[in-house]
Amino acid sequence: MREIIEGLVQKVKLDLSDLTVITEAANGDYSYLPFIAAASGARKVYALGRDSAYGSYSENRQVILDRASEWGFDDVITVAKVDEFDIWHEGDIITNSGMLRPINEQMLGKFKNTAVIPLMWETWEFRPHEIDIEACQSFEIPVIGTDEQYKDIDMYHYPGMLAMKLLFEVNSDFSSDKIVLIGGGLTGSLIARTLSKFNNDLLWYADEALLRITALESRPYSSLEEVLMQNGVETIFIAEHAIHDLLIGQNAKLSFKDLAEKFTNLKVVHLCGNIDTEDLNESQISFYPQNIAPSGYMSVLPTVISPKPTLKLLCGGLKVGELAVRNRLEGASVEETIRKTVEYGIGQDFEGGFMNYGRA
Repeated sequence: MREIIEGLVQKVKLDLSDLTVITEAANGDYSYLPFIAAASGARKVYALGRDSAYGSYSENRQVILDRASEWGFDDVITVAKVDEFDIWHEGDIITNSGMLRPINEQMLGKFKNTAVIPLMWETWEFRPHEIDIEACQSFEIPVIGTDEQYKDIDMYHYPGMLAMKLLFEVNSDFSSDKIVLIGGGLTGSLIARTLSKFNNDLLWYADEALLRITALESRPYSSLEEVLMQNGVETIFIAEHAIHDLLIGQNAKLSFKDLAEKFTNLKVVHLCGNIDTEDLNESQISFYPQNIAPSGYMSVLPTVISPKPTLKLLCGGLKVGELAVRNRLEGASVEETIRKTVEYGIGQDFEGGFMNYGRA
């Protein structure tokens, strides 16, 4: 894993020398985030954690400390409990990571005035309850997204690959089964592009089909009940990551109960999207995975394919942070800082601009 990380650091040209990074002490592939920062020459890395549904703080802490010792980063990486951490003012880059959230006004008030927050993914995925964006604007702490199509981290292949992986898991022959894809925006459009290469009969519902991604014809969500007029539907794949309206359920145009009555051997695969899980369970339709994530989150992450998607995205997020904080340290304004990361190719601003977000 160290060789992979060092290769990605070199490819992205990530240089965090003389910078302090505050990030998370997580598990799985995300446990490598402090090590990406350390391998990039960071002066100091604080990895903060707590007990969560993904593992205990003590277990995560021990894994990170053991690895830090093995990799020679004992003096660089410090692990601490997030609710006991009180030196936020040291951080140059504070990552938008699960263990640190919510990043609220009280926390932001302790940041240095040149600190930056890399969102670690694209701005359309931003969840307002996780970062107090108004406080960030007030304190002039830029929050900057990662352009996931940037050449050195290109993430646009992975939604389609992930869809194929999940369809394999439910024994769906995506080349010949009758599949209904429900999901638009970037995620749904990328999956539609991939699956349509194998399946000429793919039926796609989306309110935001991106023609720059695929020319496949889609149908609007307002006509979802028309699925019941189809014959032989074998799999419904749900992949809506941008719109949070209820897609399938008792209070939607289409319910799982109705689907179960029409298609006796139906399988449902959920990647992301707002569905009525109670209705799904009561319908007795076979579904995957068993733990359905709430709207705005993914039920399955690309980590099931390989560690590389996660590591590439983490490297990209830190690169955004590096570019941004060096500009801030040189006296650049928030707007100029964001513009320079965008001009570099890897940064991504909010639609309408960060300083205008939520003020329309």
